[in-house]
Amino acid sequence: MKICHVSAQVFAINDELGYGGLEQVVRDIAEPQAQMGHDVTVVAPKGSKIEGCEIIETVEAKSMWGKEEEVAFAYYDYKLPDFNIVLDHSHHYHPYLTKQNRICHLAHGLQTAIPPPVYNMITLSEFHRKDTLDRFRKDSKVVTHGIDLDKYKPNYDKKDFFVCASIMLRHKNHLSAIRACVDVGVHLKVIGEHEFGCDPDYVREVREACERHGFDFLGRVSAEDKARLLGEAKAVLLPFTFPEATSLLLEESNACATPVIASKIGGIPEILEKGVNGLTITGLKDLTEGIIYLSTYSYLASKKCRQYAEQHFDRKRMAQDYLDLFKLATKEGGEW
Repeated sequence: MKICHVSAQVFAINDELGYGGLEQVVRDIAEPQAQMGHDVTVVAPKGSKIEGCEIIETVEAKSMWGKEEEVAFAYYDYKLPDFNIVLDHSHHYHPYLTKQNRICHLAHGLQTAIPPPVYNMITLSEFHRKDTLDRFRKDSKVVTHGIDLDKYKPNYDKKDFFVCASIMLRHKNHLSAIRACVDVGVHLKVIGEHEFGCDPDYVREVREACERHGFDFLGRVSAEDKARLLGEAKAVLLPFTFPEATSLLLEESNACATPVIASKIGGIPEILEKGVNGLTITGLKDLTEGIIYLSTYSYLASKKCRQYAEQHFDRKRMAQDYLDLFKLATKEGGEW
């Protein structure tokens, strides 16, 4: 099958992914599909590299926030009819302007602002599907994310700290993670994008809270350091206050043999089995109790976490799920 993935046009797809997971997901779908023998092309900003895939380079990465997809469209629009199927990962649905019916759209998060004027939509969880249906009366197919498990080695030798890992946005609720760790008396390391797309006032609050309590504010770290820290932690804390479609950080943590303590909202409960790969919480009291429990028993969860990741979060499974949907979308009358 001749496949084209149209990435968002903000960040290049390479080993320095920086903010966000969308680019990582594009690679983790496209690369296995190429390994399976398909002819895969990816439309992405300059500097992008994906093994086994042809790259159509468009704009400079992070060069024109808000206009990059419109400008990039001219680099590839005339080429889209050459493909059997196009998977659109973009924010503003430009591939649909070509009006061909061999297009699917992967919604990488909750659609809260721009109504999706598309068919063949793919969402990330049953929660995500229902949310999109409720908001815009558009149904979708669900594919759960997968990751490159080889990049996240299991670590069963846990160190004496916890990690809160998320981009520095207020609804990620780093401050509750800090408060809970202070109450329990355990050490915390805070990692995540702290510049691009972040609220400087909130970043300052989190940084000052870490300094006040002797915790480590590390901010954005390399992919290698992130995997190492996730693997060394007794648990990863995700006490979000706003629902999200799913969580790549949960999958990455489990792949490193680390349990997750996460809010019981959005799509997270669909990929977090209590007592197997982590704990769900509904507030600060639950978070504190979960930290106390995993301070003592994290080693019991480690092997279960890695096994769960291998069973559910392998990117090869994800890539095949998309191929199955591509076959449906290219059949006559196969639109959804």
